[in-house]
Amino acid sequence: MSAIRTGGTAVVAGVGAERGLGAALCRRFAAEGYHVVVAGRTLGKIAQVAETIRGTGGSAEAVPVDTTREDDVIRLFDRAMSPGDGRAPADVVIFNAGNNRRIDFRELSAEQFEQFWRIGCFGGFLVGREAAR
Repeated sequence: MSAIRTGGTAVVAGVGAERGLGAALCRRFAAEGYHVVVAGRTLGKIAQVAETIRGTGGSAEAVPVDTTREDDVIRLFDRAMSPGDGRAPADVVIFNAGNNRRIDFRELSAEQFEQFWRIGCFGGFLVGREAAR
């Protein structure tokens, strides 16, 4: 077994495009010596972010997760809180999930609002609850 990295482990939940905020946060934590758990809905996108980090000498793994699905979030934190393979249990958690759509408030439907709420509030609750382990 390799030594645990001194920077700890950071979970970034809500990573999308490599040029987005979530990916930038992942790269920053990796640059500071953290093992980064890159978590998002689209495996191809998060795998690319993790590969970019590993390509620059950092430590990262991609974990697919929909932050609005309780079983996904529990699985994410089961992984993130279990030390091994050169990583410590997570000591930093960032919640960055969102819809990122510009809609005039006057044209926002109740269904759209509920979808935004589900990702931003409910997803935040699930991630926060599991991070509090």
